[in-house]
Amino acid sequence: MNRSTLKEKCEILEKVILALSKIYNDPITTDNQKALLETIIGAAIWYLPSSDELWSGMISSDALEELKLGKKIPLTKEHKFPRKQAGRQLLSQFFSAAF
Repeated sequence: MNRSTLKEKCEILEKVILALSKIYNDPITTDNQKALLETIIGAAIWYLPSSDELWSGMISSDALEELKLGKKIPLTKEHKFPRKQAGRQLLSQFFSAAF
């Protein structure tokens, strides 16, 4: 993993989260709009550089059951903390910490 690239991308993502948190926490922002902002941040997290050192190798219990049944399913690297949930918390926490 290129740690320099990861750091660089995290720095700009932090700025994006700070900027979007004002919109996210505005009382006129609807739940549908908040959900979109959470998804946008979650997608950005997905595209951060990763490597095997950041992956535990674990899979979900649902995926394990599918494999036990002989189903061929695509496995993706797990995310112990769902990205959309991460987006929600980051947008909320950064807002309270920054203002």
